[in-house]
Amino acid sequence: MMLFVLPLLLCAASHFVAQYVLWQHAQPLFDYPLPPQTELLERNTDFVDGGGSSDCIGHIWIVVATQLTERELNDYYHTDAAYDEIGLPPVGATIEGRLSDGRWRAIIDSYGAIDGRDYSLLCGW
Repeated sequence: MMLFVLPLLLCAASHFVAQYVLWQHAQPLFDYPLPPQTELLERNTDFVDGGGSSDCIGHIWIVVATQLTERELNDYYHTDAAYDEIGLPPVGATIEGRLSDGRWRAIIDSYGAIDGRDYSLLCGW
């Protein structure tokens, strides 16, 4: 019985380590100052199946409430200073819709922060 449980525990532990490493990579985006008229609602990390040879890509994102347009958000994050400080693959903003208070709900995210296959045995299966 232990022979069957041990591999499962190793896979789960490796995935936990991968999630921790991805969270650490996310800190520069999480810590980067928000644009004006913008409030943080959520911050998240996960691995997504990229298909093909790019399985298990690190995805980092924050959800914000903002008065800014999608273009203004992208302009804010597409500066040399933002890129240098955040240090992730390109960060982009997408407006999802309006909140009940009239502000926009937007996702600011970065794909490809890390290749999960380097950290987790569960990636690429």
